[in-house]
Amino acid sequence: MLAEDIGLNYRTVESRRWTAAHWPAEKRRPDVSYTIHRTLAHIEDEDERFTAIHEPPPHPRTGVRMWTPVQANRWVGHQVAKPALAPGEEQRDPCPGGREADSRSPGCGCSTVR
Repeated sequence: MLAEDIGLNYRTVESRRWTAAHWPAEKRRPDVSYTIHRTLAHIEDEDERFTAIHEPPPHPRTGVRMWTPVQANRWVGHQVAKPALAPGEEQRDPCPGGREADSRSPGCGCSTVR
């Protein structure tokens, strides 16, 4: 079996083959990761899939148009571990001391932030 011959797990080869079948070489983007290609391969309509890879949504923190694994998973309707921010909600920066910010007061109150 090919997978064994090249030292890979069968499922790895199967997944890579499935992804490659959904992205002809001329439609792939070398500046976009394999992970994004694999995720967007779940878009059934080819025209929509090939358009999507070239039209990423703006990054929620920077506004720069780029694909992230979380954005790609949201795009295709997969569940993600990081919830989306509610409209108007701001991303909080983590406390340098490792504590979570209290929503009733600005900052975390940690002694590392003064």
